[in-house]
Amino acid sequence: MPNTSFFVFVDDNDDTEARIISKLQAEGFCPLVDSVNAHNENWFAENMKCPHRLFSKHGDAYEYGDVSEWGPPILAPPILAVCFNMDTIITGDEWLEIIRWVKYQCFGINTSDGWGAAFADNFLERPIKAEEIRFDTGAETDHKESDFYDLKTHYIDEKDIMIYQVTKPNTDCPYTVVVRNYKQRGHTPFFSSLFVCSSWGVCCGDISFLHQVWTHLEQEGEFDLDRLLKEHTERCTPGNGTVESEPEVYRRSMFNVMTTIAQKNKGFIIR
Repeated sequence: MPNTSFFVFVDDNDDTEARIISKLQAEGFCPLVDSVNAHNENWFAENMKCPHRLFSKHGDAYEYGDVSEWGPPILAPPILAVCFNMDTIITGDEWLEIIRWVKYQCFGINTSDGWGAAFADNFLERPIKAEEIRFDTGAETDHKESDFYDLKTHYIDEKDIMIYQVTKPNTDCPYTVVVRNYKQRGHTPFFSSLFVCSSWGVCCGDISFLHQVWTHLEQEGEFDLDRLLKEHTERCTPGNGTVESEPEVYRRSMFNVMTTIAQKNKGFIIR
């Protein structure tokens, strides 16, 4: 299946875009949200070069088309875009069913028969499900849902990138760590990278979690955090041979980060 990406363009204060985002997330997608470029003709011309369709609302009607049909000037700014890999070949009939699926799932317009809905649903690739494991904080209390750390990992084989998402108790955003050149570096950079965030390492549960993950991932040797931090700092310091890039950590979901990486590889400019 081709890689599928959705962009939602936020342009006013109504809740249309919020509803679209919720519906796409319920369908297993992780839409990118853009609150800057809805009226920017140059952005669409520069970025929408892969197979795509844009959707806008004009009065009570929804319109769709590719970027060549959208001005300038942009009279009805797009509120949604569906995009595919540059090398994806989509026939006219296939586009018709994809458009019908989007209109039904995102706008509540039922225009597709059973076959068309099934085809489009299978054609649109969801993000790959990550491996997930849960660790408790070690608190000597009756455990609640909020007492646990969650770890998700996903390896992008063709890019040799390992991605880790950590959900920490009582926080609103996960921590997502990206380790590039994973086959050479292994899991080790993950354990020290999290400390670039000022909110990590402020409680004993953070350290206990990392210790449990070290054991779970069957890392060699003892878990020595001071050594890991020292060695990582030295690897990122000029004058010590080959200098590694600084830790790559985001306060966003794994799937959001994966989508951003995929779009950058396609030549999209994410703002």
